[in-house]
Amino acid sequence: MPPKHPYIDDASKGALLALINNGDTLFLATKKAKINPKTARGIKRRADEITVYCDTNDLLLPSLYDQVTIAPKLGRPQVLSEIQGNQLKEACKQDRQHHEMFQFEVAEELNIKASRTMIRRETKTQRLNR
Repeated sequence: MPPKHPYIDDASKGALLALINNGDTLFLATKKAKINPKTARGIKRRADEITVYCDTNDLLLPSLYDQVTIAPKLGRPQVLSEIQGNQLKEACKQDRQHHEMFQFEVAEELNIKASRTMIRRETKTQRLNR
């Protein structure tokens, strides 16, 4: 049974990659490392992306430690930065046209990459609700 931890630590990632490098299949390595198979596929995919990048750019292959620690993280940021929040606030108060637009449309106009929920949460904290 995989552990119920929300995040996988670097030691578990390293153990998984070491088992795969020693010749175990991904399925056996996930069972031995006690990691969720979907998470293990993501770890393996990110490690493969790093090795492909190193091969295409004629760089040395990274160690297991480097594959675990510098793996690219995917997805949107969880919060807007303070600068982006201030930009959104100023744009919403700028003129009547921006004031009548939805906050998400204003954020798209400012090239702020965020979900509707994140924009709604930010505008709620800055008391810009409409």
